[in-house]
Amino acid sequence: MRCNGFMTMQSLVFCYFFVKSIALLNIYFPNNTTKLYNLLGNTVFILILIFVVGMFVDPDTFYRLTHGGEEARLGGYIMNPNELGMLAGVGVACLIFDLYRKHHTVWTIVKLIIIFYALYATGSRSSLIGALLIIYFHISQSDKKQLKALIIAGMLIIAPVGIFG
Repeated sequence: MRCNGFMTMQSLVFCYFFVKSIALLNIYFPNNTTKLYNLLGNTVFILILIFVVGMFVDPDTFYRLTHGGEEARLGGYIMNPNELGMLAGVGVACLIFDLYRKHHTVWTIVKLIIIFYALYATGSRSSLIGALLIIYFHISQSDKKQLKALIIAGMLIIAPVGIFG
């Protein structure tokens, strides 16, 4: 139990100093274009892309059979599928901000589609629900009623397929 608490503390200290270094970068170099959400979003995308390519190149390594061999989940023995799903949720949360600032919009949408495909392939329902909640919170702040209605309707259609399918 003490070891688990120590590892948690190490993770918190690492995260604090990582975010603090990005904040200091913004303070001492106010004209820099490095944004934490962009850095994390692109890093998550590259990691997810490795898993998506790996599932086609070496499915025995990148898939894990669960539920008595009835279901194959992306992540394999490299990473727990639920953790990979949570990582995909972090990528979604970060890359959405690139859509706000209209930063390579088409490329960002392609990245989000690949991340959502990987999220679906992990079979992690909790991570899918988390990603849909992130999108809901972003869209609920929008003033565009038609866009808001369209995305919420799409989420209502996609959610049952991803959660129960």
